[in-house]
Amino acid sequence: MQRFSNVALIFLSIVLGFTSCDKTEEGGENEIIITVIQPTNQEIVDKSLPVELKVDFEASKSLHDINLLILSQDSLMVEVLRWEGHFHQKFYSFSETLDLSGFPSGTEFKWEIEACISHECNPEDFIRENIFFTVQ
Repeated sequence: MQRFSNVALIFLSIVLGFTSCDKTEEGGENEIIITVIQPTNQEIVDKSLPVELKVDFEASKSLHDINLLILSQDSLMVEVLRWEGHFHQKFYSFSETLDLSGFPSGTEFKWEIEACISHECNPEDFIRENIFFTVQ
């Protein structure tokens, strides 16, 4: 009987562990708002100064995966930033400073920002925002 109790306890622990990030959010759809603070779309930034990246994520239920990618839009398509995070909270603020002084004036960058509305994070579960900015 003791062995059965131990097996049941282990099973219960495993089940509870896997449900810590619930697949369905209570009370309807999870809505996520992405607020890009800087740089803004089509902004021209001074390449002699550090570029401040700031974006806020707010969820009605819970954030899950957040992915950020910055690529130069020249022929080299240089990956400047790749960042991924997984959260179980309603709000997250991302802030990072980049040195883009090594790129020629006029180089355009694409900042791909995405946040997942569910724990499965299938491609259709992401809210996406693209920001383009140029260094001068």
